[in-house]
Amino acid sequence: MLRFISMLMLCVMVLTSIPCFAGVEVDTSGLTDEQKADLVKSAENMRSTATKITPDKVQEWVDLGKNSGMALASFAKEVGVAGDKFLESTTGKVVLAMIAFKMVGKVLIHFTAGILIFMIFIPILLWAYKKNYKKDKEGIMRETPSDGDKVVLYLGLIIILAISLIVIFTF
Repeated sequence: MLRFISMLMLCVMVLTSIPCFAGVEVDTSGLTDEQKADLVKSAENMRSTATKITPDKVQEWVDLGKNSGMALASFAKEVGVAGDKFLESTTGKVVLAMIAFKMVGKVLIHFTAGILIFMIFIPILLWAYKKNYKKDKEGIMRETPSDGDKVVLYLGLIIILAISLIVIFTF
């Protein structure tokens, strides 16, 4: 079992590291000079429209922090308590959690759901596989898994991993 988990982790690491080596070389031998120029122009256009951190974007982040602080201070003012004492109270912690959830709640829900999908369904799949192919008291497998069963297991693992990653990163 430990060897299987090690191999699974190795596969995941290899699959996730592949984009690091994505040096793209385009074969332009069959293109005309005009098509090559269009290709270069398209590449330059992609580079120029890539998301860059601009002062406006930084100002958005600053405003987000400022607005959350102002929301907390205004709530403390309405209650009639100093801001620092308000944060120490249970109500202050609940209000701070509500403000934080309003800002990052959707991301947090997706992340938690994706991790839960992975943590629930992978053990179920492994349990079902192991239940069918147990070793008896002498350490001999009752039934040898066929190649089709192994393929189903690996496809199931890949599908569960893909679904959990999709849930995590689609917010």
